[in-house]
Amino acid sequence: MTGASPAPLLELAEISAYARGGPRPLLDGVGLTVPTGGVVAVVGPSGSGKTTLGLAALGASRAGVRLSGRVLLAGTDLLTLTPGARRTARAGRVAHLPQHPESVLDPVRRVEGVLRELAALGHDGRAARAAAVTRSLTAAGLDRDLVRRRFPHQLSGGQQQRLALASALVTGARLLVLDEPTSGLDPSLAQAVGRTVRALADSGVGVLLLSHDLSLVRRTADRVLVLDRGRAADHGRTREILGDGGDGGDGGDGGDGGDGGDGGHGGAGCDGEVGYFGGPGDLGDLGGTPAPAVEPRPPASEPRPAAVEPRPPAAGTRPAADGPRAFARPRVTRELLAAGPPSSSRARCP
Repeated sequence: MTGASPAPLLELAEISAYARGGPRPLLDGVGLTVPTGGVVAVVGPSGSGKTTLGLAALGASRAGVRLSGRVLLAGTDLLTLTPGARRTARAGRVAHLPQHPESVLDPVRRVEGVLRELAALGHDGRAARAAAVTRSLTAAGLDRDLVRRRFPHQLSGGQQQRLALASALVTGARLLVLDEPTSGLDPSLAQAVGRTVRALADSGVGVLLLSHDLSLVRRTADRVLVLDRGRAADHGRTREILGDGGDGGDGGDGGDGGDGGDGGHGGAGCDGEVGYFGGPGDLGDLGGTPAPAVEPRPPASEPRPAAVEPRPPAAGTRPAADGPRAFARPRVTRELLAAGPPSSSRARCP
């Protein structure tokens, strides 16, 4: 006897975002689902709305930006909650790695003390917290003995990026929202981050990955949503949308370091093909501590519900045998594939 499918970790339905005085919406009716143990990637050109969507997944937005729609975290609509209740709903359950790591690093506290404090959100007892700190630093590619007594400003840019990732991992969150996690990392470290993300998903963690790094997306994501000027322009299984790129596919041996994200979001409307959830919120309830928000813990044994359903091929088109349906893909997808790794990408000193 087959039971009903479990509720997804995160559902975004009809998410729209409006900047005060802006001529067009930053997001327009976007929707997606992040299942337990699945990686859903959001890609698109600079200004397409990726970071705005990642914040909306937390029930948050930048100052001056208004959200509408629904953000369901384990069934609870974050956009209907007060800021305090929203923090409580996320704490220990959802972890957010923002595009700029310095925004979550406390400049006046040593690294290890902050990580131990964050570990307390998801682990009981001193030994368990210490073990969580060590695991998170290792997973992020950092030597504990090298960084434990340092302040963030004493670390290189690449080390700060990896420390921000460790801060997101140390809580044991069941949902990760990662905005350009390989930004500024050299290729070998970017590949290691990809392996970490995939291993977390295989252990039952859900991941919403926002990235310019198509190599990372190909290696880690189950499904992909392509944004274009705030709209959901394309969606489907990763191989169907992006092909294998000739970068080693799932083997994890062909990475490049991202490009630092999309900066801002000018953009307009969605075509409503994929469902999202959103509502009014602001970043005020995300600030004040270096702690990333954290979210609910569904059982790791739950089956993976589908993230975003693929679009059927357009009439008269034929899928390629070993890659994306080139002739059926929207313009923005074709342009992303043609562009390859962003030329502006620069790896920070690791």
